[in-house]
Amino acid sequence: MDTVLINNIDMANHIEMISFEEGPPLYLKEYNPSFSLVDKRLTLENLHNLYDMFDSNSSGGELLDSQTFITLILLNLQNGLFPKQWRTVSFEKFIALTSNYCSMPKSDSDKD
Repeated sequence: MDTVLINNIDMANHIEMISFEEGPPLYLKEYNPSFSLVDKRLTLENLHNLYDMFDSNSSGGELLDSQTFITLILLNLQNGLFPKQWRTVSFEKFIALTSNYCSMPKSDSDKD
């Protein structure tokens, strides 16, 4: 390893300048990047794999409980099997899917 004398090197070209903006940090702002059509869609292979996962974890091949659904969604997000656009969706929106498509058991009361 060669010895380098720092006072002989111009470091101005090697320093990255970070510009600061007023307001909330970027991670608190709504993130809306633009994606190509390919980045918005599932591939056919990933769609088949997702269907097979949902089918194998469903009760009787008909219903999938909400915790299993969220777990499978998270596993696929972490493994990069979903399109890039899905990675920017907030977790609350995935949870809202479970309440929008929930199946309730039939009951004898008129309140349901």
